[in-house]
Amino acid sequence: MATSITTRSYDTARTGANDAETVLSATAVRTRGIVRLFSMSITDDPRLEAQPLAVSGLRLANGETHDVILQASMGNTVYAFDAHSGALLWKRNLGPPIRGTKAIDAWLVNVAWGILSTPVIDESAGVLYACAWISPDGTAAKGQHYLAAVRLSDGSLARPLLNLEGAVYAPPGLPRQTFISAQRKQRAALTLVRGHVLLPFGTISESAKTARGWLIAVDTAAWRIAATWCPTVTGSGGGIWQSGSGPAVAPDGSIYVVTGNGSFDPDKGDYGECVVKLAFTTDAGGGFRVVSWWAPWTDAQRSAGEAEEESEEPLPSNLVKTMLFGHARRLGLAVPRLTGTRVDALPAGDGGASPRFTALISGHMGSMSGSMWSDQDFGAGGPVFVHSAGAILAAGKDGVLYTTDATALGNTQPADLTPARCAANYAKLRMPPILYTFYDPTMQPAPSSPTALNEFPGNVTRHLHGTPLVWQSDAHGLMHFVGGENSALRAWTIAPSGQSTYLAGSNEVASAQAPRPPGGMPGWSITLAANHGADGIVVAMIPYTDSNMELSPGRGVRRAELRDQRRWLEAPAGDLGQRELGARARLHTPEVQPSDRMGRPDLPPDVRRQDRCLRTVEGCAHQKRPPIAPVGFSSGRRDGNDSTRSPGSPSNRLPILPEIRAAAVVAQRRIGWHDLNHLHASDIRTTDGAYRVSHRGKGRPH
Repeated sequence: MATSITTRSYDTARTGANDAETVLSATAVRTRGIVRLFSMSITDDPRLEAQPLAVSGLRLANGETHDVILQASMGNTVYAFDAHSGALLWKRNLGPPIRGTKAIDAWLVNVAWGILSTPVIDESAGVLYACAWISPDGTAAKGQHYLAAVRLSDGSLARPLLNLEGAVYAPPGLPRQTFISAQRKQRAALTLVRGHVLLPFGTISESAKTARGWLIAVDTAAWRIAATWCPTVTGSGGGIWQSGSGPAVAPDGSIYVVTGNGSFDPDKGDYGECVVKLAFTTDAGGGFRVVSWWAPWTDAQRSAGEAEEESEEPLPSNLVKTMLFGHARRLGLAVPRLTGTRVDALPAGDGGASPRFTALISGHMGSMSGSMWSDQDFGAGGPVFVHSAGAILAAGKDGVLYTTDATALGNTQPADLTPARCAANYAKLRMPPILYTFYDPTMQPAPSSPTALNEFPGNVTRHLHGTPLVWQSDAHGLMHFVGGENSALRAWTIAPSGQSTYLAGSNEVASAQAPRPPGGMPGWSITLAANHGADGIVVAMIPYTDSNMELSPGRGVRRAELRDQRRWLEAPAGDLGQRELGARARLHTPEVQPSDRMGRPDLPPDVRRQDRCLRTVEGCAHQKRPPIAPVGFSSGRRDGNDSTRSPGSPSNRLPILPEIRAAAVVAQRRIGWHDLNHLHASDIRTTDGAYRVSHRGKGRPH
């Protein structure tokens, strides 16, 4: 293992691409296949939220040197494993987590709430920093957030646990805010900047008056809170959750975040639904300062002024209110069964759903012009800094890409979001908005009224619950990839001007077998590895049905050869992609370790066991493997209805594009579908078990 992985998505630009992979390449996987080497047991919690990290050539306290994989758990334990044998080197528990509770998770999917976010490693100091949610009696009311500094050499604490409770943000002339752990959820990855750990926070109940995002900086030398910032201070909301991705950091130290649902009035210190650029200074009197921001719309505009209310029961965010189910029951229709611990799946498959129930859902979705549309989090996807284009890529639940100017975002004002001035607000971008996770020729991505975005293209949602990948390809230049709900994996190039050009989309779509409407969640989980611009491989995971409502079978997309320039360029320059209007098919980042292995959290085949395994796989030169079914990628000239194609079937294959000639794993294994941008590496090819793809949250993937 030649290179360490010390932060989420490989780097602070959040590209999601490991460009130093020399062994586990697309060529190697295509010719030799992938096999499982071993499993590393995580014994304190069956769910993992944090991305595995890795340190190369780590000298332990006993004098031994190992390549090490580090995994933080929801049980508040940090584990260190040998990357080559899977042997446990050490583990450190940081304190009792919060027990599974409806106060945090209406689905009661989680056994515990401990370390949700991906830690960050200071390799030179030999320390891993993690945020643990600790409760002395296991209740949410007593839970508080602590920053831990764990020595890489033996797991001992380098510092006492630092309690963040009571942190204060007091902007001049605006309301003072105090940090209360019981109201916050720390999902976005930690980031190390100038000797300070940045901890972003979202909220537990996003529509509550107490909802508020936070960004806290801790000085690692002085071991104290050095700076704070809240995206909203007069109003509420503006959580920083970003599907688990961390803030993006530019070479000059500028920090970028994307906020979720919340109030928007910059004069009052409210930056809900914004890309925000922050300066961070560490001298006396320094701290965070808002440099610029850009907003596409406000929640009030999207919902016609109707306030959002929490669902009485946990329901998918792409369906929302329980009144639909109550009405269906009164009509005597077959509906999902709500229990204390789970929600039975919507009837799936052709003929599996009651036609009257399906019509009811469709009619209900068509009438949802009010409060539902206030939950279109811009911050559902994290920011990606594109240095060569001077841009920040940002997209959320609308599936629209906004390519913002990283130098000066534009400082949107409420008046700029009126029909008369919205064109000027879009003109502040590096390029006009584009339909990113899907394509529908009837939709305008930059409308004069944002209510025009209140649609279900193809009668499904197209949310992005993740962060795009960015990779410098020798063949095509700078590329980016995205995969939304009920949509294809899509590939683009981006020029230094910031202009993106569509290249290709996969035949595979996420949640292909989910009832329509509304489709399934959460879309694609993706990562990428390549050998310095060549021989790239995209590792991806998609559910077949709705992993928000049921234990969904899933598909691991193993391989993506990124090499055939001619095929990629077959798509006409002006073609924005296939229609996908009839297509059918927790947010976490796969991690491909240099230089020959992939790691991802997984449930063991026997899901009754309360342990968790971290599986490691590598290319195998000596073992013959049966062929892996390729997944075609279309050049954008698609005819017909995607719903007629089953994932991975030969008849599903359109002209294969390839730089992404994907090979997929059709074996089913139960796997946790995690929160926060992408899945941690794909499943390995086996024949036993079935994926466990499930979702948690207060009726939403926050």
